[in-house]
Amino acid sequence: MILRRHSGEAIVIDVALYFREPAAIIGPANPQGLAYSGTQVFAPEVPRALERNGLKLPDCDTAHRKSCTPEQLNP
Repeated sequence: MILRRHSGEAIVIDVALYFREPAAIIGPANPQGLAYSGTQVFAPEVPRALERNGLKLPDCDTAHRKSCTPEQLNP
């Protein structure tokens, strides 16, 4: 997800759907991929808030062989 500050600066963060219950995991973007970070947070309200605004987190799960489609990765 890319957030833009009023100054125009872009902030890139990783947001992933959490499968055990409706929630999202949010953390800093990492060029090497997702890894454990002390700044990752569990956010149960994020998927609903995004959906209210017409956005949906991809439901792909590569650990269980459900790959993301190109449309999910680049909406």
